Amino acid sequence: MMRKSIVIISTFLAMFVFGMVAYHYLSPKVVVENKSETTYKELIITLPKSGLSFGPILPGESSTIYYSPQGESGELKYRLIFENNTVAKGVIPYSKRIEWGRKVKFVIKQSHNVTVTN
Repeated sequence: MMRKSIVIISTFLAMFVFGMVAYHYLSPKVVVENKSETTYKELIITLPKSGLSFGPILPGESSTIYYSPQGESGELKYRLIFENNTVAKGVIPYSKRIEWGRKVKFVIKQSHNVTVTN
C-alpha cells in the first residue's frame, strides 16, 4: 500500500514539473532588453486581446512577461515612455497562426532605437 502511494505521488509530481517546464517553453512571451545606458519609465504593449506593461526599465536590464494566447490576429502596438515623458511608439502585425512558443523581443539600443522581432 505504501509503495502504491509513493508511485502515485511521484507520478503527480513528475506531471506537475513537466507541466511547468512546458508552460515555460511553450507559452507566448514578450522579452525586453535595455542595451542602452538610459532608464525608461515604461514600455506599454497592446496585443489584440490584452496588454502588458514593463517598467521601469533600467540600463542593462532584461525582463520577460508570459501572456495568454490571443486567438486572433491584429496589431501589436507599443509605447516606450522616457523619463522626461517623451514617447516613442510603433505598430507591427500580430498573427494568431503561431502563438505557442512565440517570443516577441524588444531590444532598446543607444539613441533610443527600438528593434522588435516577432
